[in-house]
Amino acid sequence: MPGGSAHRILETCYEAFTPGQGAGLLNDPGDGGTIRPKMNFQICEMVSGSSGETRVLSNPTRPGIRFILRLKTDGGGNVVVSAENGLNVLLEDAATFADASDFLSLVSVSTATGYRWEIMEGNAGTVISSASPSSSPSSSVSSSPSSSPSAT
Repeated sequence: MPGGSAHRILETCYEAFTPGQGAGLLNDPGDGGTIRPKMNFQICEMVSGSSGETRVLSNPTRPGIRFILRLKTDGGGNVVVSAENGLNVLLEDAATFADASDFLSLVSVSTATGYRWEIMEGNAGTVISSASPSSSPSSSVSSSPSSSPSAT
């Protein structure tokens, strides 16, 4: 097994999230920065300042990457994360994190032209919308699973 033996797999996964050394923790790039998940089960815990901020979520490079975005600390302003290829089947491309602990759990999926993110679950505080000014935002993400694959 590359990178270790099978009997160490749980310890290896645990070590991936050790502060300061684990590859599972992505640093918050700050206002205007880009979040670049490259491997499965990574998390980016964002911190907002006192006014509105933005982040860009880079497009995935393959299907099946599971990733979590979370607002760890609310400094008073919202963080709007945009995803070029969308966050759901409606291709809505903006997620607004307003309060500490707002989160989205995402998975990368294949499209006809590449890959995009798809929301698996999230809390009711994270609002998904289109970044274009002519669209009205959709309802907040539900904390209960949907039976419809097109629901957010």
